[in-house]
Amino acid sequence: MRPSWVEQVTAAAQTLVPPDRRDRPRPRPVAQARRVDDGVYAVSTARGPIGVDTMIDLHLAPREPDASDRMAYRVTAVEEGRSELRVRVAPHAPHTGLWLWGTARAAGYLERNLVECWKNLGDPGLASQIVDGILTPILSTVNRAPGLSSDQARAYHACTTSGEPMVWGPPGTGKTTVLARAIDALLTRGKRVLLVSATNIAVDNALLGVVVARDPPAGELVRVGPPALARIAQAGGRPRRSHRWRRRLGAAPTRPSHRPRTRPTPRHPASPGIGAGGRPRRPTRGERVQRLAPAS
Repeated sequence: MRPSWVEQVTAAAQTLVPPDRRDRPRPRPVAQARRVDDGVYAVSTARGPIGVDTMIDLHLAPREPDASDRMAYRVTAVEEGRSELRVRVAPHAPHTGLWLWGTARAAGYLERNLVECWKNLGDPGLASQIVDGILTPILSTVNRAPGLSSDQARAYHACTTSGEPMVWGPPGTGKTTVLARAIDALLTRGKRVLLVSATNIAVDNALLGVVVARDPPAGELVRVGPPALARIAQAGGRPRRSHRWRRRLGAAPTRPSHRPRTRPTPRHPASPGIGAGGRPRRPTRGERVQRLAPAS
């Protein structure tokens, strides 16, 4: 039997759903795409941000409405940079003439999904303990962790020990640092960690700290959704990290070994005598003339 508070929350969420509208959003061109590589296109965000998180059915197609239905290339990945988006499509897409198209989510899309989740919810799990006020108390004093303040050390201890604690902190108190340290420690113990947030950038900031701390092998960290940081997208797309990342991790970059250089052999045979550094000196012009003169 589900707790009564679940039904109350479901009813409250139902009030947030706007009335269903008959007109559905249609795809529209967002911005022109510029080819960067096979299957990779850049879309400028200089005029303003492009809310890809609020769109569905992202694809590249010509700007003409009639052509968008005939020739469309579905976007499989999105990387957000400072001044542009990088989108990936099939490598056989045309080099020019493509625009990024997207369909805005229908009004009430998130609210309807929220109501469906609450209706299908079985065991509330930790949510019941939060509602009932049954949470694991956080120790007032813990051993200081290197690089963390006393409050951060308490939060770190709460995240890395058993129980159901709740850690809260205002902006600028080091939550991302604590999360990165805690995830690193739990992964070292062989634990599995699920990190969720309301924004992509918050997930990437914590994930970046974990990547820098442990240099994870391929497959240890799985990023779901479009990365907001270019460094996270690049780290996930290459099997090996760049030299800059290696220097940040404290490891020397690997360089190809060079063959030792050999000094070229002089054209003229060395004359008697040793030059500076123990090397045979080259004969002077007078010695060469004397050597070429006929013997008397």
